[in-house]
Order: sequence, then C-alpha cells, then structure tokens
Amino acid sequence: MLASGSAVNPPRAVYGALMSGFVGAGVLAAYLIGGRGSAETANFAALAVAIAGLIGFLPALFRFDSGMQTWGLIVFGSSMARMLALLALAFFFAQVREIVKQPYWLGVVSGGVLILFLETAAAFVILNRHETARARQQPGATRIAGSSTES
Repeated sequence: MLASGSAVNPPRAVYGALMSGFVGAGVLAAYLIGGRGSAETANFAALAVAIAGLIGFLPALFRFDSGMQTWGLIVFGSSMARMLALLALAFFFAQVREIVKQPYWLGVVSGGVLILFLETAAAFVILNRHETARARQQPGATRIAGSSTES
C-alpha cells in the first residue's frame, strides 16, 4: 500500500473522455432499439439514458486525494447511482408519456447495461495498470516465473 503522502491521483481526464464515449454509445443503442416503437419512444429512451449518464461523470469531475482504491469505489458507487436514476427516469417517462413500452424498456435497459459494461471494463484496465506500475516501483518487488518450489 502506498503511503498517504504518495497517493496517486486517478486519471480523471482520461476517464471523463471515456465516459463521454460510453454514454454516447448507450444513448445511441437506446435510440436505435427504442426506434422500433416510434420516434417518441426512441427519443425518450435516449433521453433517459443521457440524463442518467451524467451521474457517471462524477468520478471525473471531483478530485480525490485518497488514491486509486477510493477512486475505484467511487466509480462503483456512481455506476449504481446511475442505474437507479436510469430506472427512476425510465419509469417516470413511461408513466407520463404515451410510448410503446417494449421497445422503450429494451432500449433503456440496453443503453444502461452497455454503459455499465464499458465503464466497468475501463475502470478495471485503469486500476490494473496502476497496480502494475505500483508493483514495478516498489523496491524488492520481483516477479518469479515458473514454479515456486525447488527440487
């Protein structure tokens, strides 16, 4: 574990750029799938995913000096908050508008799950690269190839 004075700040700009692409992909998926119902269905499915997708930018907007482990937990928390907000928005839009339900819900869920999958993969890659770099910098940390037992 790194000392508190040597905590590495997460790559917020990279994560923010990735999230903008991920949310865009989720909105596009929701629109395309929702479009099987009507234009209004597609618009509201995409709108629900876009509004909820804004929550995913929170780890990129705020600076956390406590290091990468805390940042990973914040990414996880924002993902869960985004999915709950997406379900709440989707339910609200489904109640107040006359839309085709099945394509709407398929679009909303597909867009949300696509964002979640891409965001999770990106967070794992970012955290894995950090751990690999940290292991290389620690004195006395060596990797032994092969068996750990000797004959």
